[in-house]
Amino acid sequence: MFKDIFVHVCILVSFLFAGSLFFRNNPSIMNFRKKVIMGILTGILGSILMEFSIGIENGTFIDLRHMAIVTAAFLGGITASLIASVIIGAVRLLFSDVNGTLIAITIVTIMVGLLMGIIKRLNTSPFKQWFLMTISSTLIYSVVLYFRIRHLEHYHLYLEEFLVLSIIGGIFTFYLVHFLKLHNFLYFDYKQQATYDYRTGLKNVRQFELHLSEAFSNPNLKKNTIGLLFIDIDHFKQINDTYGHPAGDVILKEFAVLLKKSVRKQDKVFRNGGEEFSALLVDANLEEAAQIAERLRKSVENHSFTLPDQSSLQVTISIGVATNSKKDESSMDLVNQADEALYKAKETGRNKICWIS
Repeated sequence: MFKDIFVHVCILVSFLFAGSLFFRNNPSIMNFRKKVIMGILTGILGSILMEFSIGIENGTFIDLRHMAIVTAAFLGGITASLIASVIIGAVRLLFSDVNGTLIAITIVTIMVGLLMGIIKRLNTSPFKQWFLMTISSTLIYSVVLYFRIRHLEHYHLYLEEFLVLSIIGGIFTFYLVHFLKLHNFLYFDYKQQATYDYRTGLKNVRQFELHLSEAFSNPNLKKNTIGLLFIDIDHFKQINDTYGHPAGDVILKEFAVLLKKSVRKQDKVFRNGGEEFSALLVDANLEEAAQIAERLRKSVENHSFTLPDQSSLQVTISIGVATNSKKDESSMDLVNQADEALYKAKETGRNKICWIS
């Protein structure tokens, strides 16, 4: 029996760890698609737990399939728990000899899925939700088990074993699920910090270097002309000193929106640091790159930035434009050209675009 319990626990742990990988991307949002996936995965888990049930006597088995339904409800609500319970019930009917008892157990399983989803909607702490789901599902399946084994001599011992296994398994599963949720949140948070600028939501300088390197190493992209814009917000330090850093933050955020609107769908935009931004233009020659740059410059020039005190401020930008017009140019050559062109724009009056011919 202890061997069966060990196998049961190993299946539970392995499946939950593997399943958590499906929800690493933005784990704070559980949309309908994710709920369906959660229901399917936990339904499969419950079915596997049934297959590796713990034998007690005369063809009677116990398992922790209800922990799969509890997990589905806890993470995906009533949608996931109903899908999981239907899958578990359907698998039981498909691979067993159908009789009245089996149909009744299947109905009970689906009702447990519904009940778990309702408990999940209660306005209480996550631990209390899990506790209520574990206790209620354990009691329901204990009643089912009682009617199946009451003719056995030591049925009360088997009931006690099931209760202990279920409660301990429920506590263990809760902390495992909690750990995996926390792990996914931290993973996503660290990934966001490593990828995006927290103030503007644009990709950061690391991603700029990565995308630029990829553009020059990818054979498909290398065939096309690559355009690069280096952008500076004019007199940004003076704006911070005069109006305060909150005003500067507002300008950065609003400018990021204008930048994204001014480029094409296939282009990539970045905040390289401070008031410095860049745009990587895929398949854009010098004329097209200059047109995009000028569109952005005019958009900023005509935009009225609303500061925290509700006053308005006009801001301008300077842009350096470069393209890899020569086949043997490297990514650093392109960066140096754009940087030189930006310096020229700033030195010759600002609020303009420049390129090096």
